[in-house]
Amino acid sequence: QAQLMSAYAYYLEQEYDDAIGALDAFVQLHPAHSDVPYAYYLQGLCYYERLSAVERDQKMTELAIESFQELTKRFSDSKYSKDDRLKIELLRDNMAAKELEVGRYYLDQKSYAAAMNRFKYVVEKYQTTAHIEEALHRLVECYIALGLKAEAQKVAAYLGHNYPGGTWYADTYSLIQNSELSLETQKPDATSELNLMTPRNDQPTVEEKEKAATTVLSPEGEEMHGPHLPDLKALEE
Repeated sequence: QAQLMSAYAYYLEQEYDDAIGALDAFVQLHPAHSDVPYAYYLQGLCYYERLSAVERDQKMTELAIESFQELTKRFSDSKYSKDDRLKIELLRDNMAAKELEVGRYYLDQKSYAAAMNRFKYVVEKYQTTAHIEEALHRLVECYIALGLKAEAQKVAAYLGHNYPGGTWYADTYSLIQNSELSLETQKPDATSELNLMTPRNDQPTVEEKEKAATTVLSPEGEEMHGPHLPDLKALEE
């Protein structure tokens, strides 16, 4: 217990490396201790609070996800699990934003194949994030630019079928119309790789994500304002 509280004190002082060292030692020496779930949670926070802007290296994001996922995998019913999962969602949003940033750069440079690969990666790996709709729209842009009209229609149809009320679909529809393509009779193709994607109906609300972005949990599981949490929205801009 003293080791854990020492790690918590290091965390509050933003001495993150010392906190992580103390947490690693605590878990190794007391693997069956009832506070091990909080040790993983606190370790995730130590990485989470050192996130960088999306155009920079994302190593801390990856380490934070690994720590939070370890908590989810080993202690899925702990009192920290809900906040843990919400922070994983925020971190995955951050990773997807980085891929989109690079993809948009290639798109601006008219390097359509390179841009397409980035957007496809978001579609395949980050389909539960807030960036999936933009990634699909950008894919349509790339396909049209490359003259791949059938592929553009398939992706646009998938976007319209699963996210019909979104702003990105409105932009996609205009793009399709301006390209003299049609979506009127186009339905998602059951043989398409897009069909393997399953849009989630249980995604966290904006309010839940905003709350998770500004709060952390105490060892007792009580919510408190994060003393030095990063502004993830600012990091994505």
